[in-house]
Amino acid sequence: MIRGYWEIGKGIVDRQERMGWGKGVVERLSSDLRKGFPGTTGFSTQNLWYMRKFYLAYRAAPILQQLAGELPWFSNVAIMDKVAKPAAREYYMRAVTKMGWSRDVLIHKIEAQAFERHRTAPKQHNFSLALPKHMAEQAGQAMKAFQRRIHPSESSSANRGTDLRSNTPLRGVTRPVGVSEYTVSPKLPKRLAGALPSPNQLREVLMGACPRNS
Repeated sequence: MIRGYWEIGKGIVDRQERMGWGKGVVERLSSDLRKGFPGTTGFSTQNLWYMRKFYLAYRAAPILQQLAGELPWFSNVAIMDKVAKPAAREYYMRAVTKMGWSRDVLIHKIEAQAFERHRTAPKQHNFSLALPKHMAEQAGQAMKAFQRRIHPSESSSANRGTDLRSNTPLRGVTRPVGVSEYTVSPKLPKRLAGALPSPNQLREVLMGACPRNS
């Protein structure tokens, strides 16, 4: 579908540039498409204008064009409407693909300025504690350079090869570790599973501490 919309947008732009197509012609094209493909949605006049905008936005940006082709159409529309900077568009496109954001979640993230927060959030590391000063400075610069090369989703880490998740602060860690972003995992790590009481054990303790009235 996205490829078809791209071709329609390209056709509209080509004809406008060569023949001076106006608003009325796009409206007639919308009517012709709906008649030619009865029962098919997506050919409203407004959506055709979005197809034109889609083509113009990414025809000179092959990376964004490729990423946009992997997104649902209305996620693309939301990004075109609400995000102007190419770097921010790339960030949200990658996040939608990797995190499976719905259109509503995407809009919420955009309105919450997820991209801006991602760019300005402090990057955690313990290089100054775990490495000699000259090596700590080199490691810090390397981490910044790496961060500029990638656009990870909000919950991914800089150490993409091992999918590092930082569930606790870095204090007590003696090896050098750098984390670009961290998230609290919804699942309990296996190494802690045996060290904590189960829900049934907690329930028994609570019932013992709060006996029912006889």
